[in-house]
Amino acid sequence: MTEQLLIEGLAEKFWSLSGIVPDYPCNIEYAALAAFALPTFPIEALDIVKARESARSQNLSIQFPTRNRSLCGCLLATSRAGIILIEATDSTDEQRYTIAHETAHFLLECWGPLRQAEEVLGEGIVDVLEGRRSPTLDERLEAILSNVPLRLVSHLMERPEAGLPSMLVLDAEDRADRLALELLAPFRRLVEFMGQPETPRGYRSRLSYLTQALGKMNGVPIDPAAAYAQYILKSLGEPTFRDWLEEDF
Repeated sequence: MTEQLLIEGLAEKFWSLSGIVPDYPCNIEYAALAAFALPTFPIEALDIVKARESARSQNLSIQFPTRNRSLCGCLLATSRAGIILIEATDSTDEQRYTIAHETAHFLLECWGPLRQAEEVLGEGIVDVLEGRRSPTLDERLEAILSNVPLRLVSHLMERPEAGLPSMLVLDAEDRADRLALELLAPFRRLVEFMGQPETPRGYRSRLSYLTQALGKMNGVPIDPAAAYAQYILKSLGEPTFRDWLEEDF
């Protein structure tokens, strides 16, 4: 549960920075703007080429994959600033989830590492993180001893023509998904929700009930809602041994 606690802590910090007490379904687009001045731009038929054009128009110096492909959304950011692009024709729920996912990337790969490095090495380390200078020998040593990154994770949009992305990309996307879901539907609220006496019995019934509730209460699209519902129920020890005996898995 250590990873879950870290995710919850980042979500709490985000809402604190935004100055918003979230209601659900939450306005994650407004919250990202309030917390990090991170605006969202809908673009029809979003792809790598249009993302590159958007970065150029915003004076963001970012490298892009050479192979074009369609995108549901993407984050274009440095350690301190950026923009979120989303597919303009997606549903409201899909756009909400995309914004949460890209905001999560900003928290995990930009804001979080920057805060950690500044706390240990001072504000001057930003120039190192953004590639404007190399770290000094003392900074390298202190970073190693304190387990502080001296570079930001970047270029997570690259995908192979066949097979799976690298483990770095898979891990980063998984963590962003988990944080996005925590922003949209806090874990502990859902555990309390499933502990209410009116919730159904039986794993399959409870899984369907929670999946539908995530859509209605929190505006989470069906696919991530189903995966998140499984995660929540697993944390509650489900399916139980009785479920395995009574239901066909």
